[in-house]
Amino acid sequence: MAIEKDYCIEKSNILNEMKSNNMNLTEIRFFTIYLSKINARDISTRQVSFPISDFKRIMELQKVNISSIQEITNSLLSKIVNVPDENGGYYAFQLFKQCRVYKDKNSDWFVEIDAHDMALPLMFEFKKNYFKYELWNALRLTSANQIRMYEILKQYEKKGERTISVSDLKEYLGIDKNTYPRFGDFKEWVIEKAQKTLAEKTDISFEYSLLKKGAKVVSIRFVIKKNENYVDQLTLYEFISNQQDDEIEIDYNECDEEPKGKDFSFFVEAFNNEFSIEQVKEIYQMSLPLVDSQSNHENFDIKMYDYMLLKFRQLNTKKDVKHRYGYLKKLIDLDVQKVL
Repeated sequence: MAIEKDYCIEKSNILNEMKSNNMNLTEIRFFTIYLSKINARDISTRQVSFPISDFKRIMELQKVNISSIQEITNSLLSKIVNVPDENGGYYAFQLFKQCRVYKDKNSDWFVEIDAHDMALPLMFEFKKNYFKYELWNALRLTSANQIRMYEILKQYEKKGERTISVSDLKEYLGIDKNTYPRFGDFKEWVIEKAQKTLAEKTDISFEYSLLKKGAKVVSIRFVIKKNENYVDQLTLYEFISNQQDDEIEIDYNECDEEPKGKDFSFFVEAFNNEFSIEQVKEIYQMSLPLVDSQSNHENFDIKMYDYMLLKFRQLNTKKDVKHRYGYLKKLIDLDVQKVL
């Protein structure tokens, strides 16, 4: 079922204010699309099915086989939320409890995912302390930071303002506390970039002021306004159609070869969790000839991480890049060609 412009996400404030569960861009998109497909007033809609072709494009998989699907769905099933209790403790549980890949009676393949029982009160039948937004706002945003910034400000749109400590904001955005140690970098690459993008592509905009303790910025006050100067709204059908121009090839038997024994989550952090593990693996493979020529066995991973971080910073200097992952690959390919 195609999602039209007015399909809404209803999200409880508690779920929205969870601290980072380390979702990258594609996983956050998937979760928002999942929330738009359920009916928050009907718990029987908790199971959502995606055609494999749609799932491939939403998750930006280059090739689909059982191995690649399992890796993505296992990652989705591992996402943990922590809900504080009234005594200072917390409950911890997964967002999703199970996933099924299956053929229907017409021999078409689907991915079905179901919410965890413990997460149901966060997603269904809440009567207060929630907010709504239309799905198109999230589909046009091109980084995990931007989607999360939109959500944490959209929650306070009616109030018109929100003050958040710098440390809390980083946690809400899924940014490690040691990333952007200079506040000026955080301000430039995260806050100001989100300010420009939300004004161009969503139904809200914001201004902000800095609150200091001595010379140190400790909190940020956001003033949130309704915005009607955004680009055209986007349906899910249009979003999926625009993700890939290549013909979809589905292979359910063969597995892609990939480097073994490598912790790719380490390299995902170089891109601030914007890209999926599958995408980072592809970048890793592309970068091998270049990094191998500039490193030795002992420092290879550090050199690879530093190179990825360099390319990500270079990518962030480019404005209005519609397909950031594709542009990143072009940057790397240009470097690799110089050493071949």
